[in-house]
Amino acid sequence: MWMSGSPGCSISGYEVKTPLGSFLLSVGSSRDLPDGERAVRRFLSVFENRFNLPRRYGLEAVVSKPPHRILFLDIETTGLSPRYPMFLVGLMYYDGEGFRFEQLLARNPSEEGAMLYHLRGLMEEFDLVVTFNGGSFDLPYIIGRMTRLGIDPPEGLREKNYDLLIYSRKKWRGTLPNCRLQTLEREICGRRRVGDIPSSMIPAAYREFLASGDPRIIRAIMFHNLLDLLTMAELIAALAEVDHL
Repeated sequence: MWMSGSPGCSISGYEVKTPLGSFLLSVGSSRDLPDGERAVRRFLSVFENRFNLPRRYGLEAVVSKPPHRILFLDIETTGLSPRYPMFLVGLMYYDGEGFRFEQLLARNPSEEGAMLYHLRGLMEEFDLVVTFNGGSFDLPYIIGRMTRLGIDPPEGLREKNYDLLIYSRKKWRGTLPNCRLQTLEREICGRRRVGDIPSSMIPAAYREFLASGDPRIIRAIMFHNLLDLLTMAELIAALAEVDHL
């Protein structure tokens, strides 16, 4: 069951105030996640082997940046188009010791503007934004929501995106049933999720959270989001492995 624990436990984090209101920021470390340290080591190994990388997967865009200037991003939304609010932004970056996670949560739709206002400033601090299908989904969604809420999107955001889905398809299409993130996580990274909330259920689960206030729902969604981010780092390492013909 994806929802576990006591309903009386609150969502961990602290309130961040912006000119557009407040939202909740939750911070964590790769040390707190299963396989977290392995993901860090694998990610850093790509930079150590930068002169021996396959050229087909655009990895020069990754290794040409310092590791701490690369931002992994994954969002959770209430629909499939920017007409619908987004409520969670998961961010991950290397802080010199491991991966630092920052999850920006709109506890209700009125906090979305504050969350996106803060996100805009954060994104400008990085040289590369790594996503999975971000070129078609995450970034257009963020830009669309910012525009609707009167927030100027970061300049050049699309240009500094490294979309893992594009290169995953190039490497593994035809050898796997599909190139969905969790398929790659299972087949390429060797990790199976147990008790995870399915992505398709997340919009309805957030609406249930708004109605009930049960923090277990949000904790399950946030953990799902963290695993997505961790998998993205491991996929960069997998793309860096030499193809066997």
